[in-house]
This record gives sequence, structure tokens and C-alpha cells, in this order.
Amino acid sequence: MASGGDPARTGKPVGSDLASRKATLPIVVALSSDCEAALELARLYRSDHAMTHREVVHAAELVETAGGRQAAQHFADERMRAAIAALPESMRCSELVALAQLVIDRDK
Repeated sequence: MASGGDPARTGKPVGSDLASRKATLPIVVALSSDCEAALELARLYRSDHAMTHREVVHAAELVETAGGRQAAQHFADERMRAAIAALPESMRCSELVALAQLVIDRDK
């Protein structure tokens, strides 16, 4: 659930979702928060020009400040725990739990 990562591992440039103004969960949560960082992020998202590298870096900082990444990670963790809890006891093995954790912690 990283907001950025090693481009060699993720297969895309750091901040590409922000640069293309995608509505990922961390970004939507950040835009929905009630803080100055959310207002500033919204201004960046509403602008018509292509974001500069500096603006993309700043937007990533705003998402972090507004709690977007942390909230999205928390949501993923909760959904994983709920999904595992819904499984019959016989299917709850450590390998399955490890796989689920790998999926939500992945870089790509």
C-alpha cells in the first residue's frame, strides 16, 4: 500500500498516480480529510497544467500529512483480518495469512 516505491520493483515512476491525478484510496481519503493539506492537494488536483516533479513530491507529502496512506493501510489491514476471520477454522493456516499480508504490503 505504499504511495511510492522503487520504480524497478513497481514498474512505474514514483508518484505516477498523483501526476496523472488518479483517484486511488490514499488520495481520495486525503482529499476528504478536513485539513489544510487536503485543501492544498485539491488545488493541485484541480489545476489544468501537468504537475512538475516538485509538485508531485509535494502532493505525496500532502497525502501523507492528510492521513491518506495511513488510512488506506488501515482499511486494507481491517479487510484482510475480516476476510481471514470469515474463513472456516480449517482454512486459516499461517501460509494463507502470510499470503494475504504480502498482498496488502506489496510494492507493485
